[in-house]
This record gives sequence, structure tokens and C-alpha cells, in this order.
Amino acid sequence: MGPVPLTRREGAALAILLAAAAAGLSYRAFGLVRDARAHSVVTVCATGAVAVPGRFQMPAGSTVADLFAVASLLPAADTSALSGEVVLSDAQCVDVPWKEGEGGQAAPSDAGLVDVNSAPAYLLERLPGIGPVLARAIVEHRAAHGPFTCLGELESVPGIGPATVRGLEGLAVARLADGGGGSRPPR
Repeated sequence: MGPVPLTRREGAALAILLAAAAAGLSYRAFGLVRDARAHSVVTVCATGAVAVPGRFQMPAGSTVADLFAVASLLPAADTSALSGEVVLSDAQCVDVPWKEGEGGQAAPSDAGLVDVNSAPAYLLERLPGIGPVLARAIVEHRAAHGPFTCLGELESVPGIGPATVRGLEGLAVARLADGGGGSRPPR
């Protein structure tokens, strides 16, 4: 038995169906539809008491515990205030605190503050009045001239003045590598 002829209505329906399918394929082929997989990765960062601080790309749906595994928690990490079950969101940064008195941490009075002598540019950018350009300038100045002994010395970085330094008080610190336990107040 040969092919069964289509009625005019069935032929029109089939033509519409094929045209729609072809349009859908070309729509995807030319990138007009966002692929769901494009959002299946989140970029997060880990700082503090981890062996591998920095930015990580992780599958969407990853948890803080997954980040701990990738960044390798140090034995001196204090995770008591962090829930490993929290799902990470894109651009989230998890700062893992140190156990009190461990890890060469400064005095508790400045725990959790951004250290302008060791923070990478992406963390400095989060400080008020410090964007990508000034963050990069701080890192370059630090590399060329050594660590800052106090926040006030940030004024030696072109583009940073007294008002910017005042805005950093309570948010940043200039810790010295000698383990001296903190920084001097701004000049």
C-alpha cells in the first residue's frame, strides 16, 4: 500500500508545524534563545581561614559546604556561625572566620575588616569610595612601596584623600605582617 494522500487541511497543518519547528531551530542556532545552561554556573569567592582563597566557578545550586571543600578549610577555621546548607548565589563572597587566637589573626577588635595590606583588588572594590581603578592602584602601590602602616597612608595613593580614608574607618585595617595585632589609627 502506498502513501496516503493528505487532505488540504492536514497538509496546511503539517506545513505550519514544520515551519514552526524550523523557526525554532534557527532561533536557537543564531543564539536568540538564551541557553538554560548559561546560568548553571555561579561565581563565588572564599576568603579568611581557607587554604585556597579566591574566586571559584561552581555549579548553580552549590552550597557553602561545597565551597568549603573547594577552598579547603584550614584547621583554624571557625565555621560555627556559617551554615553549610546555604545555597550560594552568583557573586557571593564567604569570609570564613578564624578560631579566636589562631591563624595569625589580629586582635578581635579588627576581625572581619578588610586588610588593605593583603586583600586582593576585588575585595578592596567593595569598600566605600574604592572602585576597580582605586583598588588596582592600592594593590600596585602596595607592591611597589610595601605595606601600609596605617589607613592614613592610603592618602599616598593617587585619587585617595582624607574623606575616602575616613569612610574606611571601621571597615578596613592596615595589618602588619609581623603579627603585631592590628594597625595604628589613621593619621
